Amino acid sequence: MNVLLVNNKSFFYWSLTLVLMTLPFPKYSLNSMSMILCLLAWIGYTPFKKKIEKIRTQLPLFVLLSSFFWLSLLGLIYTKNLDEGFMNLKQSLPFFIFPLIFLSIDLKKKDYLKILKYFSSSVVLASVFALIKSLLIKINNYGDYLFFDQLAIILEKHTTYFALFVIIAISYFLFEIKNSKWKKSICFGAIISFLLLMLYMLSVRISVLGLISIGFIYLLQCKNKISSAKQLSLFVICCLISLVYLSPNFQKRFNSKSPEGVEISDMGSRVIHWKAVLKRIGNENLFFGSGTGDGHTGLYEEYLKFNFETGFFNKYNAHNQYLETTLFFGITGLFLLLLILYKTIVKCIQVKDMFGLSITIVFIIFMITESILERHSGTVIFSYLISMIISNKIRK
Repeated sequence: MNVLLVNNKSFFYWSLTLVLMTLPFPKYSLNSMSMILCLLAWIGYTPFKKKIEKIRTQLPLFVLLSSFFWLSLLGLIYTKNLDEGFMNLKQSLPFFIFPLIFLSIDLKKKDYLKILKYFSSSVVLASVFALIKSLLIKINNYGDYLFFDQLAIILEKHTTYFALFVIIAISYFLFEIKNSKWKKSICFGAIISFLLLMLYMLSVRISVLGLISIGFIYLLQCKNKISSAKQLSLFVICCLISLVYLSPNFQKRFNSKSPEGVEISDMGSRVIHWKAVLKRIGNENLFFGSGTGDGHTGLYEEYLKFNFETGFFNKYNAHNQYLETTLFFGITGLFLLLLILYKTIVKCIQVKDMFGLSITIVFIIFMITESILERHSGTVIFSYLISMIISNKIRK
């Protein structure tokens, strides 16, 4: 019986880790199958009575973390586009699955770190494969797939989401350096340098702010453990990172054009973009939004009213998770999203988990310019990591 329990535990944690490990690689189907496997392993991991008891003791937290699944379910009642609604409900399933799993198990710190270790390693591996493939294509004169959206074709991931994965991996290796011997520290430093190169090639502007936030949080944690010279060096590095935005690749990345080929200021287009979204929000139910399937109904036509033709032709979402959530679920949805983020930050500060805090801050920053919960990658990484961070701290 003891051997069976050990095997069940090993298999469950292996399947739980596999969910994050498959996320940076191409094909969402592999990640979806990993989630199904994880759920099946969880069913056989411990007795249901024990799982239910653990969730019962944290029922308000479970309801909060899974709130976006319940909002999507309730949003079907007042939505008109049921096909889109059911598709969005399916995409919100991770918000139910991961709080259910993490709040019903005793996640130890070593398991928490091991999961992040394997995820970060898989990000490095996926990056290496993508760069090798891009270089081979370039060497054989089949095209240049080393930068921007072309690199996204090789990764089979939107550049913003892969940049989010890379920053989380950088954060992990950075926080591991302070607890490692000098040989490992050099190795981690080399990995971080490679991932910084990958970020430069992805050229996602918001990633610069993410990196700076991680650097300052790292300084806060290590201010009494590293010398003043090292603190100053890291501060200077954070400032230099911000100058990357002035590089040709980053500037070229954001010289957007209208469908007629007229150059548009990126910041100017964002302001027009968000004004159109706000106008649409004002025309819908302010408290409960448009519903699970009707969030984008009328939005594209609103872009035309503001002469934002690029958004109309490309069918842009809100490109801001806070506005996107309000569009679909009103102020109720926005309040719940902010409450989840606030609850996570408070937990991290209470137990001085600076690594968990850095991940949460990065999510908050990325949500300013990207609707990260509109895609599979964003929904999985957010619901998984937030649930894991909060559940681990409760058990500590």
